[in-house]
Amino acid sequence: MLRNDEESVEPMTSFTPTRRYALDGITTRSLPAINIIPSLRSSSNSNALRLPFDYSSTITMSDNTIKGECLCGKTTVVIENGDSFKDQIICHCWDCKQTSGSAFSTNILAPKKDTKIEGPVKEYNVIAASGNTVTRVFCENCGSAILHRSVAFGEAAAIQTGNFRYFADKPVALELFTKDRFAAIAPVEGAKQLTAALTA
Repeated sequence: MLRNDEESVEPMTSFTPTRRYALDGITTRSLPAINIIPSLRSSSNSNALRLPFDYSSTITMSDNTIKGECLCGKTTVVIENGDSFKDQIICHCWDCKQTSGSAFSTNILAPKKDTKIEGPVKEYNVIAASGNTVTRVFCENCGSAILHRSVAFGEAAAIQTGNFRYFADKPVALELFTKDRFAAIAPVEGAKQLTAALTA
């Protein structure tokens, strides 16, 4: 359920996909650019470690920046050029089911250099069907799924869109692992259907 204090950013630019990525469990189309930020500690909690990324750049809030947050609000995700994402991907794989506690997850594949994550987070590694390790990142306090990373994603990360009000009206362009779709869930009309993950 969306809270009244959440803010959305209206899309201002168009986005033309330039590449496809193969994800372990969840794949999404291409992207503008993302970076998961550095800094070791959250400003709101000096004892809460941030994600272990070693990036030196920071993100300046602008009109094309979108912001999401976890259920408790302690972990935030900021994506520069985020309004260039015009659709999203549903993944029906079992890892995404169990991570979300639901029938599927909704995601985008965003470049790490344009993404900043702040707050108390933890990580959990799981071996995907491909044999690659997928690192699932979630809020340490409330457990909200934030993103997942894999070598298959390159310089991008799969960001869970359920933490962003911005994606509430964005269509689904692709469904992955449809072989694992729950019988009660109908295919999204007009979305491409793949029985497993995308290949690069």
